[in-house]
Amino acid sequence: MKDRLLFVDQYAGLAGAERILLAVATAPEIRKDWDVTFALPEDGWLARELRSHGVTVALFLGSNLHYGKKTFADYLRFLFKFVHQVFWFRHLIRETGTQLIYMSTPRYLPHLIFATLRQPVRIVYHVQCTYKGLVQQIMRTALRSSKVACVVSSSRSADLWVRSLVPSGKLVVCVPNWTTLPNGEAQSGTVTRNIELFTLRERPFRFAVIGRIVSIKGQDLFLQAARRLLMSGAPAEFHVVGSGACFEPDFERALRSEFGNLPGINFVGHVDNIADIYRRVSCVVIPSREEAFGLVAIEAMSYGIPIIVSDVGELPEIVDHGTSGLIFNSDNLEDLVATMTRIMHDSVLARDLSVRALQRVSVHYSGDVSLQRIGLLLRDLSDKSDSRSVRSGHGRHSVHAKSTMRDGSRV
Repeated sequence: MKDRLLFVDQYAGLAGAERILLAVATAPEIRKDWDVTFALPEDGWLARELRSHGVTVALFLGSNLHYGKKTFADYLRFLFKFVHQVFWFRHLIRETGTQLIYMSTPRYLPHLIFATLRQPVRIVYHVQCTYKGLVQQIMRTALRSSKVACVVSSSRSADLWVRSLVPSGKLVVCVPNWTTLPNGEAQSGTVTRNIELFTLRERPFRFAVIGRIVSIKGQDLFLQAARRLLMSGAPAEFHVVGSGACFEPDFERALRSEFGNLPGINFVGHVDNIADIYRRVSCVVIPSREEAFGLVAIEAMSYGIPIIVSDVGELPEIVDHGTSGLIFNSDNLEDLVATMTRIMHDSVLARDLSVRALQRVSVHYSGDVSLQRIGLLLRDLSDKSDSRSVRSGHGRHSVHAKSTMRDGSRV
């Protein structure tokens, strides 16, 4: 009988962390060893994709504690939901016979630590974002819990961040992110078309910024650069892809109010099939102020799209400046405008970046090796555990209370 693995995420939208979790939850390397259940607070794109792969989806009442300024009433509502969610997770864990939980959202990590108290269930936390301030302090406390058996970091910078928070005995494994978009004939056709467009000097030149609309992603800087270029008469369009509704709704509203009526600027909103965007744009800009990895970068590169990235987090490691992309100084409007102008007017450069970006991502960011490593890690955590037999609604299952780390310490 297979072991039971529960995935938990904070929302069902189309974001980088969700696509990584989808790839892990549906990978043959995982499914051959584990019966998978995926818990989500909403029935969206991710839930549909999971069901299409035969994964059981369990929906729960999500947290409504939004980003930004909060009132006392907000905290009261959060506390009520927190207690409700802890009991909901505890029931689901017992009902499914869950032995291991895999997640990448900080929002529900404290809930699951409480839900697994006095139960031989442990957590693997996959770091997709790094945090500062209060959230970092909460993460420090949560990740130090004995319930968190292992932390998977997605990049060198995320790995350093994690290791600064947890004790030396905690198992931390770095598994770099990978492109999760479909390969094959459709993608190859898009790549060929994208490269040809630079040769043909197609106009208008279409810039896009892709991701959740929050201040750390830098959409405001992108739009300021767009306004500057449009005022100079640049033959270009500027597309903002994504939503801030679940994160910083006030930030998105402010951007739409200031820039939404300018000709040449388009707020696309949420997109189910992000590949449709990659088929239509000339350049993807990633103006992040903070970034643990930058999944959008390797996705765009896999479609042969030139990218412009800020010099934060893992982005300078992903991009070879002037070879597979262009790097600008973070939060520097003048530098961003100059870099966008350069690529817009140099079709030879754009074409060369397109070809080399595709080559680089094919060599360094394939998912096969990463998924195999995660599969082996989960199996290793299971095999190295002290087994106990418990009864659940699904019969007897082997569950694991403690694990010996590679350095001999116990968690």
